[in-house]
Amino acid sequence: MTSALRAGPVAARRRLLAALDRRGYPAELAIAVVDEALGAVAVAGSGSGADPADDGPF
Repeated sequence: MTSALRAGPVAARRRLLAALDRRGYPAELAIAVVDEALGAVAVAGSGSGADPADDGPF
């Protein structure tokens, strides 16, 4: 998910939904999961000042 986030939230959502679609997940389930995950990333990154796409020192 981190590489998808580097392109921005709109592109991340599109890329993640496409990946789940290719694996055969139902659209409604994929949308719910991706939106929840991106929401959690946004909340986690909003108060810390850290980049939510930052994996670590590399």
